[in-house]
Amino acid sequence: MKKIKGFTITKLSMSGFKCFEDTATFDFGDTTFITAQNGQGKSSIADAIAFAFVGTPFFGDKGLDRLHNRNMDEMTVSVDFVDDTGEEHNLTRTRRRENTSIAFDGLTARQSDLNSAFGDKDIFLSILNPLYFINVLGDSGKNLLEKLLPVVSHEEVMASLSEHSRAILEGQHLSSPETFIKNRRADLKELEKTLIGYESQQELLDYQRKERTANIDKLRADIDTIAAEIVELTDIRYNERDITAEESALAELRKQRTALLSDASQKAADKAIQGITAEIRESEKFISKLESKQYKSAFTKQIAEAEAGFKVLSDEHTKIKTSLSNTTVGYKCPTCAIEITADNIEAVKADLQKRLTVLKNDGKTAKIALTELKTQDSTAKREFDEQKTTALTDERGKLDKLNQQLQELNVARELDSEDYGEQLISLETQISEQELRLINGNWTQEQLLRFTELETSKKECETQIKTLSDVTDYDFTAFIADTEAEVKQLKILINEAVYYMARRVELMLGGLKMSNTEIVLTEITKSTGEVKDCFRFSYDGRDYKCLSLSEKVRAGLDVSTLIQRLSGRNYPIFVDNGESICTFGNVNISGQVMIARVVNNQALQVTHKARQPSRVAA
Repeated sequence: MKKIKGFTITKLSMSGFKCFEDTATFDFGDTTFITAQNGQGKSSIADAIAFAFVGTPFFGDKGLDRLHNRNMDEMTVSVDFVDDTGEEHNLTRTRRRENTSIAFDGLTARQSDLNSAFGDKDIFLSILNPLYFINVLGDSGKNLLEKLLPVVSHEEVMASLSEHSRAILEGQHLSSPETFIKNRRADLKELEKTLIGYESQQELLDYQRKERTANIDKLRADIDTIAAEIVELTDIRYNERDITAEESALAELRKQRTALLSDASQKAADKAIQGITAEIRESEKFISKLESKQYKSAFTKQIAEAEAGFKVLSDEHTKIKTSLSNTTVGYKCPTCAIEITADNIEAVKADLQKRLTVLKNDGKTAKIALTELKTQDSTAKREFDEQKTTALTDERGKLDKLNQQLQELNVARELDSEDYGEQLISLETQISEQELRLINGNWTQEQLLRFTELETSKKECETQIKTLSDVTDYDFTAFIADTEAEVKQLKILINEAVYYMARRVELMLGGLKMSNTEIVLTEITKSTGEVKDCFRFSYDGRDYKCLSLSEKVRAGLDVSTLIQRLSGRNYPIFVDNGESICTFGNVNISGQVMIARVVNNQALQVTHKARQPSRVAA
């Protein structure tokens, strides 16, 4: 079926259609007025014309059942019209239940045949219904418009841009600006995600660094406290002591013992006593040395490192657990700066729960390792204590035997050397006491143990400080700066691509300007300054959404006549709610026009001016 460039409806008949149960017939002219009070069938005439040509209601929806008169099984619309060559035609569409039939000049036709003659649904309804293109098609109307507009080459668009814009877009593949912008915005989204990730990692590292610094400061404070107590114990140990005098006294006691033993060296019993006494002295020194010997852990550093690592995991677990409990719609995550919405809350919770599970497992592993180290340390200390106890028991047993032997020798020579034995025992006792005094000073046994404990704690703190100080931080500052620069450059490229796309459409429109209506192709986001592509309409400089009904109708008439010119189809225009406008303003309608107006207390009337010769599409 060949293209029909223009036509004028002369007659419309319908039955079983909406409020028209019986057959109703109306004649039309170049200008036709349809008047009645509400509910009498004015809009039904618009629906009938649309149904006949494209198979849908006036606004293109699929609700055909509402067009069916409830009392009839079949609805039929028949349109008589004259085309631009003066030839008369008839188009009849019938729907019975779900089955539809079309007849064109008495011959069966398909909708695809009608599309070849009259254009597809969107083109036909954009001409017939002034509100269809803007209100129904919306953003998709841009694609329809671009199909109708003449092609503008890439070189022409580039030549119309500023030198700055050309430099930015040079070498970019802009054969499909919409796809290019879509892909670059996807790239931008990924970059922004990467940037958020870097910033989150840096925040976490900063937090951990502060935690380590705080821990180091606390450990240093603990060392200061321990050192102060050590100083106090050291003062007690050496308070009012004359070490030189004590060492001289010990030397004198030993000299007296040597002299006493020398006096008895001529006697066999005395020689035996001297030998045993020497063994006793060595045994006592050995016992004293064993008693003062303290356990030194080989696991101190490993335990400190394990405890420090476990604490880092525990702190991170607490932080994420708090974030999870706070994760509600509207909450802004302090770690990744993402605002929680109804769309992403489940994904955010799942991610936080996953991280909690990983931290929990890592914490269990770290705790097991720490427990194992402490167990090994405890075992080593127990073995040390057992060995020490065994050695002391053996040595004391040996000392007891030596003392027993010494006692037996002393008994043997008691009658001759009773005074000698008493002097030797006294000297040995004094020597032992003097040796302990030199080692421990003024300390009690409890103070000696406390001093040893403090030295161990001090070494543990120093080991932990070294472990925490040796941690190497990874700096994301350079990555953040580079990514921010990439984001900035990509936003500039996207803005210029949007300008390119808008400029291309402007060049396509060329001289096809409308009287009072303009197409707005770009807008600037107030919060970010970003240029975004858009497709909306303004009338006399005001946004379409802010217009009154009469202004919207006039803007729609501008668009309908534009589609007529671009498509080369001079088809009828049907103005519903015509009571809202007195004139068409500056819009020049070259073809047939039908105007429906509400007139209170009036039955449906269709009147028209005398028909003029058919007009050829401009």
